[in-house]
Amino acid sequence: MFVVSDKEQNLLSYGLSNEARSLYLVFIRPHARNGKALLDLMALRDQMSVSDSRSPDGYSYRPDDDMLQELLFELLGQGLIDRRIGAEGLFHDGETVFLPAADRSRRFYLSR
Repeated sequence: MFVVSDKEQNLLSYGLSNEARSLYLVFIRPHARNGKALLDLMALRDQMSVSDSRSPDGYSYRPDDDMLQELLFELLGQGLIDRRIGAEGLFHDGETVFLPAADRSRRFYLSR
């Protein structure tokens, strides 16, 4: 179980794709500590993939690198993640992102 703040709840409610919302709620937010998360892009892509033995490549959904970058920029634009001052360009493995909306003034509990 983890805590979602009221500010996160508001930001997650409008203007996000389901994929970006899932990336944040299922793969980034639960692993954040002290308002920060370390990105492992290959692990994020693998975790978001949906296996399907009937599909030619073995997946019914598998984000490529470009899609994963788009989703991260979507979260950045919505204010759910932030980068170090001066960080620009594509996100990279091992980059620390900050979760500015992850305060704990009001609590919404989500169980995994």
